[in-house]
Amino acid sequence: MKIALVDDEPYWREKAEHVINSYLGIDVPEVDTYINGESFLDAETYYDLIFLDIEMDGIDGLQTAKEYKEKYPDAYVILLTTHKELVTKGYEVNAFRYIYKDAMDEKIPEALRDYQMILKKAKTITVNVIGLGEFPISIKDIIYITTMKRNSLIHTKTRDYLSSAGMQEMEEKLISYGFFRTHKSFLVNVAQVDSFDKRDIIMKDKSLAYMSSRRYIEFKKVYLEEKMKMSNG
Repeated sequence: MKIALVDDEPYWREKAEHVINSYLGIDVPEVDTYINGESFLDAETYYDLIFLDIEMDGIDGLQTAKEYKEKYPDAYVILLTTHKELVTKGYEVNAFRYIYKDAMDEKIPEALRDYQMILKKAKTITVNVIGLGEFPISIKDIIYITTMKRNSLIHTKTRDYLSSAGMQEMEEKLISYGFFRTHKSFLVNVAQVDSFDKRDIIMKDKSLAYMSSRRYIEFKKVYLEEKMKMSNG
């Protein structure tokens, strides 16, 4: 879990960082702190969770969140404020939570617990995506992965990602999550397969992957096992 804290007031920044570290302990590396929205955006770094002060000089928290989520839409933003009248602004950036600064001792651990529950339900892998850096991708949303020169093209339900990770690395990350190497250039999510023969695989989104004839029999066995597992709930 990568966490950023953005606040231009040293007291509140140090207070929030202390509460976060006290709750998570050794389960989180050092929280990255930023003194304003500009330095945070300039870092161009993906964070899973961002604690963001609404009222900052320069770019305020709402504008910072908006610009950040345009590039990293899957990040979760928690807005911090001392003014209750600003809370309703959170919907503009689809904030995960808003927290009054004088209630951080109670509300930050509560928000972190809720976020940890989300992580347990939605497994992701983190890969280096070209143009985005280290980036989490939902495993269940991956349809297939194919090679593109020395890179990997990750085809998901919503968009494609080009990763600098090689096929071998991707296979090692996903082999225990129901993925199968059907061809030297294709790693498919077995649960997303619609139909197949000894040459072609039609995925549920109607995209096409390839089958190596020598891997057909083994894949057929794995596919039937997956269908049995799904039918049994």
